[in-house]
Amino acid sequence: MRHSARAPGLFEARVVASYGRNFLIEDAAGDLHEAHRRGKRGDVVVGDRVRCRPAATAQAAIEEVAPRASLLMRADGARSKALAANADRIVVVFAPRPSFSERFIWRAVLAADAAAIVPLVCERSVLRLHGERAEKKLAHWRGVAIAACEQSGRSRLPELFPVVMLPAWLQALPSSGVATRWLLSLGDAQALANVAACTGPHDAVLVLSGPEGGLSPGEEALARRVGFTSVGLGPRILRADTAPLAVLACLGSMLA
Repeated sequence: MRHSARAPGLFEARVVASYGRNFLIEDAAGDLHEAHRRGKRGDVVVGDRVRCRPAATAQAAIEEVAPRASLLMRADGARSKALAANADRIVVVFAPRPSFSERFIWRAVLAADAAAIVPLVCERSVLRLHGERAEKKLAHWRGVAIAACEQSGRSRLPELFPVVMLPAWLQALPSSGVATRWLLSLGDAQALANVAACTGPHDAVLVLSGPEGGLSPGEEALARRVGFTSVGLGPRILRADTAPLAVLACLGSMLA
């Protein structure tokens, strides 16, 4: 660990690690410092932007915590605990055992401030939702959304649209002024890394990923006609519930 020369007065830094009441902070030059919170206050978490006073000892003193743009918390009944501040990206990682939980992904998407959710049905979709069955499934998803919003402290419930067939959804997309469109394809496709290299860190990206077995040739052709570029994740074929998470992880790494 290297320490920078400390000028008199306060300097700004970001908390990158927490060890109880001791912290590791990174200043504007990228230098790391050990620090502690002045007094007995426990209001500092990883991600906080702080102002610190250099000390004669090895540790700087955290004097002020800047206002937060966001705060990730864990709730357990009436108790809550702050985990991280100023997060601008969420990467979801889960193990193959125990089995994958649909509720987990829904909660992660909602906590990431999704504005709307549109359930799509493709030619190879296993779950076919029509009539009363569709209404029951939408009611279930709506309940998950409400619970996730309560847990994440959101006051705005995302709009949950009725189930729609993929071709109808594709044809309803606006023809101009839209996000970059990527289609996860099992066929002839460009490498995701090459396509992402032409994408700016602040560009909006719309990614279309199909069910198990992928989209049908006709669905892929229709997607390309409305502006989607076929991209691939490599020689391995991922499950339908892991491919979108792999894309998010790749985007977070390449566009950071």
